[in-house]
Amino acid sequence: MKWIICLLFGSIVSSSGSSDLNRRLLNNILSDGMQNMSPCTDYYEYACGKYGERHINDSFVGIFQVLSHKVNTNLLQLMGEIEEQSKVMYFNESSLAGKVLRFYRNCREAPPETRTVEHYLRLAPPAEGLSWPPLTPPGTSWPADKFKWIETVAHLFHYDLSATLISIGFTQNDERNTEVLLSLGRPYSNTILNIEEVQRALREMRMPSERIQNLGRTLRRLHWSVQTIAYNRNIENRIMSVQEMNIETDYDWQKFIEIIVGHRILLNFRVEVKNLSYLMAIRRLIDNADVELVAYYLMSRLFLRLQAYTEGGKDPLDCIKDVRRNMYLAANHLHKERFLDNLQVQSQEIERVFAQIRQQLILKIESNRLGLTVEQRMMADRKVKDLVLNIGNMPRFHEHWDFTNEYYEDLDVPSEDLDFAREHIRMLKFYVQKVLGQLRHSENEFFMPNTEESTISNPFLVGRQNVIVVPYDLLQEPFFEPDSDDVFKYSLMGFALARELMRSVDNTNIPFDTYGNLNKIGIDIANSPKFQEALQCATDSNELDMNEHLADIGGLNLAYSAYLASRNVRINPSTKETFFRNLAQTFCTDGFPDANGQHVDQLHLEYMLKGYTPFDRALECLPAYLQCQFW
Repeated sequence: MKWIICLLFGSIVSSSGSSDLNRRLLNNILSDGMQNMSPCTDYYEYACGKYGERHINDSFVGIFQVLSHKVNTNLLQLMGEIEEQSKVMYFNESSLAGKVLRFYRNCREAPPETRTVEHYLRLAPPAEGLSWPPLTPPGTSWPADKFKWIETVAHLFHYDLSATLISIGFTQNDERNTEVLLSLGRPYSNTILNIEEVQRALREMRMPSERIQNLGRTLRRLHWSVQTIAYNRNIENRIMSVQEMNIETDYDWQKFIEIIVGHRILLNFRVEVKNLSYLMAIRRLIDNADVELVAYYLMSRLFLRLQAYTEGGKDPLDCIKDVRRNMYLAANHLHKERFLDNLQVQSQEIERVFAQIRQQLILKIESNRLGLTVEQRMMADRKVKDLVLNIGNMPRFHEHWDFTNEYYEDLDVPSEDLDFAREHIRMLKFYVQKVLGQLRHSENEFFMPNTEESTISNPFLVGRQNVIVVPYDLLQEPFFEPDSDDVFKYSLMGFALARELMRSVDNTNIPFDTYGNLNKIGIDIANSPKFQEALQCATDSNELDMNEHLADIGGLNLAYSAYLASRNVRINPSTKETFFRNLAQTFCTDGFPDANGQHVDQLHLEYMLKGYTPFDRALECLPAYLQCQFW
């Protein structure tokens, strides 16, 4: 294989006027690999074997984290520039930049005591006029009779705490996409309650050790009971009025829902109930539990959640992450304005690459490997043709500067009296109110990530809206450069887009038409024999999630086919080798392996390439497996 490596430079670098750029990109991918490994035996080691060694001192574990880190570094530079601007007389403190700077300063400079668990809990009580049990003044009893656990669950939603006892969210009516429904159901059954962290927090609040140990045991038992109930219930989606819920559960849900939505509702208010039996079972369990224990349970979930996605403030980059989590739209817009001078050219080139990939999927639908009817093919074809790229996750039909300023117009970020917990909670409430406001419209302006997702750089599909979001993070080297050779564009950006395009026609999303409504034709496609055969193949042939595997192999097929179609000349073996080497960058990681010494990303790469004929030919490997076929 060494002869191929020697040819890589000549075939790629000389193919474009941007020879220095192509040389850098090529050197980057070659530096991660182990040239003494056989690509046919262990392609992950061959392509990624030195990645961990090269990034041993870095805080990121893969290419998307690298890209996010670069954006964080840019934003840190921008904060310094805004800081200098703020020293002049004409600086507008109420401007978007001024508000972002003040939140960043609050993270950097607020006293440590404003980050303590106790301070958080005083600012986020279980109900108006009621404190959490450990904050009860000495010599007094906690007023358990005033605590209504289900109302507290509703209040906690406004701190973005959506999965405590009852999961709370919003969804669109399957049959009428313009109707947004409140969604109630069970939380994920594998939710972890870190008892050690709870006990540490209680020690900080000076609770006696014996009481902490006893409380830890009883909290663990209660959590196990909650998990057992959640695990033993199947999801049964139903759209019900509040009145119907009241009758079937013998409980009045009206006040609970009013606290969530923030306004009065009528009994005909419609709700999607994902599991009515769970709601009844969890009510019976918690109603019969010790009231103070339940309060401690909700309190523990609250402060663990609030502190999970905040940084310590010692490292400026940690505070940049807090800015991105809590002021996502502002940080996104300011980064675009300051650092993306070439955005129009980049966007046009991404659209070109995506058009080629989309065309490959259309051709597959037309070839009709699945044996679909004409009507079924027409629906799939229309859905693929109507799918939209949102580059940057900004509103498509508004001027970005005006939209972003108006979005934050009512947000007040004080410059004095620095208090990190207060401003963090204020931002969470602001976020939830914006979500509630946005969901009143039939079309989203942009797609608001939650606090965990706001610093993630991966592209993602918003299935019901038929939109693929391409974060601005991806518009930088080494992931995407418009002047680089097509082999680099199609194997990274192209593959990432192709994976999300394949998700739009998987068994989760194909039942919905281009408008996001559940469609009988789409349901029939998902239930068709060869579609089900592909799903079964993906289930049997690997240890990964079925849809993830189909997105991988389908995305690879689309991206590689699109690359070949984009070239007007014969592609030599060394260039094809470069395609697969660069594609592997998506999966190279410095994360922790599993018990078998493998990474999840490694499994993704191995299962995706196994049995792929163009890969075997390019790397001179003997085919030993038939790859699952989809579409």
